[in-house]
Amino acid sequence: MSMSARERALYVRDRCTCVYCDLSGIDNFDIWMNHSIDHIDPQGGESDENKAVACRECNCLKRNDKPNGNTRDERIADARKLVQSRREGWRHDFDLIAEESKISN
Repeated sequence: MSMSARERALYVRDRCTCVYCDLSGIDNFDIWMNHSIDHIDPQGGESDENKAVACRECNCLKRNDKPNGNTRDERIADARKLVQSRREGWRHDFDLIAEESKISN
């Protein structure tokens, strides 16, 4: 199944790049396949201004939280801070697990 012209236009607008972490799928099909269209504000409606390209990880980390801001750019910036904060928490957990795994071997 292929995407609609409207969805394709969103990928072009956002340059096939996650608006939250800047992971680009522009030159890598496998990375691009892990991107999707996210609703910046989950309750903000179906307008293209409320949609953005996001990688699977960031989309999951953002959850259904409503970002603050009056403009699309402000809402993306607020969501980006939230995603990055959650990513740091997961990174901390990963580092602990990796270190404990090395010790237990």
